[in-house]
Amino acid sequence: MGLKNGVQLIVYPDRTGRDLADLETFLDGPVGDAIAGLHLLPRSRRTPMAASRR
Repeated sequence: MGLKNGVQLIVYPDRTGRDLADLETFLDGPVGDAIAGLHLLPRSRRTPMAASRR
């Protein structure tokens, strides 16, 4: 798999929703066409996933 020249989204999986399913929904929308690659950052051990979304 090669890299495409374009926008690379670097994201914590819980920052576009609650989980990876929400991230997939986000990428399936209009913004997904603008994203050439995706890099998921690991969750911080100090911050529970989606804690800021509750």
